Amino acid sequence: FSFLPSVTATLISQEHARGDHEALQDALCQAFMIVFILATFGTSLLFFQPDRVLRSVLREGSPALEYARPYLTIRALAVLPDLISVTGFSAFRGILDTVTPLKITAFANVFNAVFDPILIFTLNMGVPG
Repeated sequence: FSFLPSVTATLISQEHARGDHEALQDALCQAFMIVFILATFGTSLLFFQPDRVLRSVLREGSPALEYARPYLTIRALAVLPDLISVTGFSAFRGILDTVTPLKITAFANVFNAVFDPILIFTLNMGVPG
């Protein structure tokens, strides 16, 4: 899905340069519609068919499957938020606002640094945590 940020930033920057806020909103809405379609497909595939996806990168009987399967199933739930984040950041980049995504990323990293050890070790969730 790596094409989405590049296309979104380009379309947003073109409409921002023209000063056409309605067209800018339309471009962003179209990007988010594509995000929802791709996320629905990706989440469904990862959540309901994790073994099929894992077979593309791991051999049958691999010891990593024990850890990879639950992690991938939980990670499938993050496809939509990840795609929304990437598309939103590219929209900010399109209007030349690089500070807002930096603040959001800093908050998310601090949040992750605090809650990862709690989920993994304190609540004994292991890899899925």
